[in-house]
Amino acid sequence: MGNIGFLQILIILIIVIILFGGRGKISSILSDIGRGLKNFRNEISDEENSKNKDNKDNS
Repeated sequence: MGNIGFLQILIILIIVIILFGGRGKISSILSDIGRGLKNFRNEISDEENSKNKDNKDNS
């Protein structure tokens, strides 16, 4: 009786999201995460491009 299953945890999370305002906060959090990942990928690709360019210049 003391075990909490996946379904109970899911229901609790849904209730918490509803109580603390889900729509605006969740979408803004997800968009911030998306922007951060996009910036991270751009920086990684820029760094790789500069390394490739430096290697070509040195050859």
